[in-house]
Amino acid sequence: MSSPSKTGRKRVDLRHEKLARELADDMKTGRYRPAKEVMEAAGYSRSVAEKSAKRTLASASFREVAESIGLTRETVAKVIQDAAQARVVVTFKGTARETDAPDHKTRLAAASLMGDFTGEKKTTVEVRSLNVNVDGDALRNALGLQP
Repeated sequence: MSSPSKTGRKRVDLRHEKLARELADDMKTGRYRPAKEVMEAAGYSRSVAEKSAKRTLASASFREVAESIGLTRETVAKVIQDAAQARVVVTFKGTARETDAPDHKTRLAAASLMGDFTGEKKTTVEVRSLNVNVDGDALRNALGLQP
């Protein structure tokens, strides 16, 4: 664990507080940055942010600090619910208008952030590749196109 600072608080708590404030600011402004990016902005090193973003956000010590500034699961869930209903906004001649089209980028970012914050997000990477070599004439014949 890190040593106490002059004020008696642990450095990790100060970073947790800055991280919680960064998340709260993002939610107020509608920005949904990836957890790694938010952690870097809060002062965590890139390697720590890449390796332990989900674990940090789901930790009891972070939750305690986050709750102390009003960032609870319920407040996060409310913001995420609102973001899940995001619609594309178009601007024409200086006038912004919300369309009926869903804003998938915002919705996906919000869902990803909620998964990171709750610790429920599971990432599985599976790589499968298949190389198929087809002669141009054979492909045209298979598609019923005559050369």
